[in-house]
Amino acid sequence: MTEEVFLSPKKKGKIAVFISGRGSNFRAIHDSILAGKMNCEIALVFSNKEDAPGLKTAQDRNLETLFLDPKAYSSREDYEKEIIKELRKRDVA
Repeated sequence: MTEEVFLSPKKKGKIAVFISGRGSNFRAIHDSILAGKMNCEIALVFSNKEDAPGLKTAQDRNLETLFLDPKAYSSREDYEKEIIKELRKRDVA
């Protein structure tokens, strides 16, 4: 299922960025937001790897981060439900 999200030019949408490593795409997105090229805010930087260097980068940029270990859940479905729950807590569409 594919969803398109259109953000109002007047209202900043909240997004989450998923990383598993250095977070090079996350940095590019955040830099674009800071430069005014994207009308949104990063509500969460999420990783399934506790030692992902991009989490430290996000913390250094004063952004909220979250690591959830997929091995801690009995199924992929349970893991994904927990991710969705965390996104909803932060009003991420």
